[in-house]
Amino acid sequence: MAQKVDLNPRKPLKPKAKPKKLTAEAIANIDRPFPELGPAEPNDFQYELYASVFNKIMNIAHVIFIMNFDHLDPKHLANAVYRSYTIEARANIVADLHLDRCKHALTYQPNTHPHQVKAVRQSMINLVYISEEDISAIVATPRQNPRTALIPDSRT
Repeated sequence: MAQKVDLNPRKPLKPKAKPKKLTAEAIANIDRPFPELGPAEPNDFQYELYASVFNKIMNIAHVIFIMNFDHLDPKHLANAVYRSYTIEARANIVADLHLDRCKHALTYQPNTHPHQVKAVRQSMINLVYISEEDISAIVATPRQNPRTALIPDSRT
């Protein structure tokens, strides 16, 4: 420390600011549940404020929304490898791929959107995208930082 001060005597070193402690109100706001919805309102998860902005941008770009899109329909499996498979086999593959996507999202969500974890998990269970057993397995798995998970190990 003394050596650094000697090198640049005009600028004193400032100590790093200590992180602010969260108040009880801030902690309660982070962990609050989503409000109860009326029977006419959709009951699935949406990124609250972003949905209207996203819809506006898509309308400006003249993007046509596909209403009642069935993401589990085997006709959406476009990989040519699966063309010769039966409809039942393709349906199983689509379901497995969707489950993998849900698991992947729930694995990394605590790192990126920790305040939404409970609501997204419950929404996926309600929509029958994932089972409570799968959720329990994900919760029991130690968290990974998504950025470091994609960096290959240089020792291999």
